[in-house]
Amino acid sequence: MSRDTPKDTRFSRRTLLLAGAQGVLMSVLLGRLVYLGGVRSSHYNTLSRKNRVRLRFALPLRGRILDRTGVALAQDEMIYRLVFYPGESTEPVKTLTDLYGVFPLPPLDFKQLTRRGSVHILKEPLTWDEVCHLEIHTRDLEGVEVEKGALRMYPLKDPLCHVTGYVQPPGKDEPAQNPAWRLPDFRLGREGCEKAFDETLQGTPGYREVEVNARGQEIRELTQKQGIQGQDLLLSIHAGLQQHAFEVLSSKESASAVVMDPRTGEILTFVSTPSYDPNLFVQGISSEHWVALRDNPYAALTNKSLRGQYAPGSLVKMIVALAALKAGKITPTTTIQCSGYCELGSHRYHCWRTHGPVNVTSALRESCDVYFYDIARRVGIDAIEQMARMLGLGAPTGVELVGEKAGLVPGRAWKRKTQNRAWTPGDTILSSIGQGASLATPLQIALMMCRLVGDGRAFTPTLVKGNHIPLPGLPLEPTHLALIREAMNQVVNHPSGTSYAQRLAIPGLEMGGKTATSQVRRISMKERQTRVLKNEEIPWEKRDHALFAGYAPVNDPRFVVCVVVEHGGGGGRVATPLGRDILTYAQKEIAT
Repeated sequence: MSRDTPKDTRFSRRTLLLAGAQGVLMSVLLGRLVYLGGVRSSHYNTLSRKNRVRLRFALPLRGRILDRTGVALAQDEMIYRLVFYPGESTEPVKTLTDLYGVFPLPPLDFKQLTRRGSVHILKEPLTWDEVCHLEIHTRDLEGVEVEKGALRMYPLKDPLCHVTGYVQPPGKDEPAQNPAWRLPDFRLGREGCEKAFDETLQGTPGYREVEVNARGQEIRELTQKQGIQGQDLLLSIHAGLQQHAFEVLSSKESASAVVMDPRTGEILTFVSTPSYDPNLFVQGISSEHWVALRDNPYAALTNKSLRGQYAPGSLVKMIVALAALKAGKITPTTTIQCSGYCELGSHRYHCWRTHGPVNVTSALRESCDVYFYDIARRVGIDAIEQMARMLGLGAPTGVELVGEKAGLVPGRAWKRKTQNRAWTPGDTILSSIGQGASLATPLQIALMMCRLVGDGRAFTPTLVKGNHIPLPGLPLEPTHLALIREAMNQVVNHPSGTSYAQRLAIPGLEMGGKTATSQVRRISMKERQTRVLKNEEIPWEKRDHALFAGYAPVNDPRFVVCVVVEHGGGGGRVATPLGRDILTYAQKEIAT
């Protein structure tokens, strides 16, 4: 620019350049503001909202499990819990350290607790004093909150544990089926009805949006969506009878009992002892308790009514008798001479005593083995196997619980498949008294009794009240069933019956039934006859199982019971009194 150019001209150009630069800058700034405030406004609104709004998912109350009279067997109880959200704390390690300074907690894994994206329950349930203390001392601890929650409780504890089962947090190695699994208070049904009806009991989660301040403290609730509570489950179980049966069986090392209504198929009692407190599992069972239960010599964790498998012993004699009657191989008056044994080839099969002449009624009443050896050979294993399956043995019953055992009804096909050998007459003789390979669960035996005393009616066993599942009527002659029922009446109420000494001597409440002593080892005839060893002198695991299957009242059966005492000894001496006590309570305390 020339020195001769006027100063006002030079000033005007500089002003223009500066104004232009300012205009460009203002245009860029305004454009940016328009972009951020308009085009990107929803994005930054979301970020801003996240800075002040927290989404809290809330699990619904799990459905209650009730007995047939409405008594709560499992229910959620409202509690307070201490919760830590590491993602909402700028210094999670410092937050936890400060928390330890004002509130006593057990040693915790800081690495696990400070993992972002997780939520941790530090303690539950909290007492009201603890809640007040925390509300005062933790207001400045980011991500630490006292929240309301629910805890699954089992009020009746041990007697019902194998029916209710229990809940537990999902395992670390289990893939999450839905987002609710990641919540710290989510529980899965693990055993019993909790597992079988888990989806019905769970319900649908809800949520709430809460506004928080810069320190993460909750200011107010913005929105809330209520979850849908899980459905209640009304069982056919009678809690009073269940508790009584549990107390009766607890006098033995290991036992089980099932009580059913033969008119509907409903299960009224489902007991297995020893047992455990299902509350131990809800918050995570301690290693000490777990090892004690796992290593219990009497299998406390196993539901023996559902999964225990035992040789049914003399209970099979009703099956053999019905098969022979149905096939026309015997009549009610067919008589066989019991001389204390029968011979097959060079082998001699013994009876427990010499009975003399017996027919089907007296043979069942006095549990004569020789009679059933003979008629089993007449009718053959095929007819016996068919009758056993018709009465509910050899296959799962279809009850709602998971893990039911099938038992075993041996026959030609089974032996060929498992041993690659042909069936022999000796196999038939062993099967005729429920020994050999025969196996049945207490539930299957109770179902068999229901079909024997139910006048040809058949149901699938159920644990749900009112869930009657009728099946086609059994193709059995009513006169044959009446004959078997009368024989079982005489087992208990006739002076020569094997359970006469344990009869239920209350007019109108009399019971019928059949005893069985199931061997777990081979017993020589000399030992059988001389009784050299008393039961208490034999190691527990080598003693016979004691079984009783009964019904009451004899004139119009309303209750069927099966009792199994593992390694208990003689069925008539050990199992029958327990069954009698259970049937007495059932008739006195349960309305028709």
